[in-house]
Amino acid sequence: LSMTLKRLLKENVTSIDALRNHLMLPDGQLGALEKIAARFPLSVPPYYLSLIDKTDPDDPIRRMSVPSLDELDPDGSFDTSGEASNTVVSGVQHKYGPTALVLSTSACAMYCRHCFRKRLVGIEEHETGKDREKVISYIRDHEEISNVLISGGDALLNPVPVLAEYLEGLSQIEHVDAIRLCSRVPVVLPMRIYEDKELLTILKEYGSRKRLYLITQFNHPHEVTPEAIRAADSLLNCGIVMRNQTVLLKGVNDDAQTLGTLFRRLV
Repeated sequence: LSMTLKRLLKENVTSIDALRNHLMLPDGQLGALEKIAARFPLSVPPYYLSLIDKTDPDDPIRRMSVPSLDELDPDGSFDTSGEASNTVVSGVQHKYGPTALVLSTSACAMYCRHCFRKRLVGIEEHETGKDREKVISYIRDHEEISNVLISGGDALLNPVPVLAEYLEGLSQIEHVDAIRLCSRVPVVLPMRIYEDKELLTILKEYGSRKRLYLITQFNHPHEVTPEAIRAADSLLNCGIVMRNQTVLLKGVNDDAQTLGTLFRRLV
């Protein structure tokens, strides 16, 4: 990892005990919260914790980042869209003809409590693409693939040389029209973008060779901060096309006014 990313991640809050230095947690829930964090890892940047209204137990930023007793509910599936059955080589899912999804890492800047891939994020590496040449070869051999999603985990938690290796290989494939990088870094750790000149340099370089998108996930207006705007400006100035994929979350953004405010701020 770059020195910038190492330094930033080193500050993350990764235990219930450390979390108590930032937020009030009910003493009667500590044991259960420890159990949850042992099963589904806790990792939150201090920056993101600073966005929480500590006087509001139902604060939307808190709901997305801090373990809750709801996570003890055993209902549901760990693989909600059948990703395992659509895995064609390690780290590559090919569910829809024109689209290949690359699970490039299991790491994230923050472990969101609503994560779609709780089965592996921060826990497992067996579904991620360790053999990058095999990943790129599969895509090269399947001419129906016109766009590639580099996801994870979080695409921007890859070391810059690893990300460059993906972009170099994919940019040489003629039938690939676009590459999408899926990342919540602009939301939860925006300084990783605007402080890392090496990252911005490679994004600008490969964005000039192949249409490059950054797909992020802002879920609430409180996430659209001056730091997040600075990260977005840095990406836009590199010629990167930004798109947002909001997750509909109960108690966070499941009302029209909140979504309307969010979308207006994003524009």
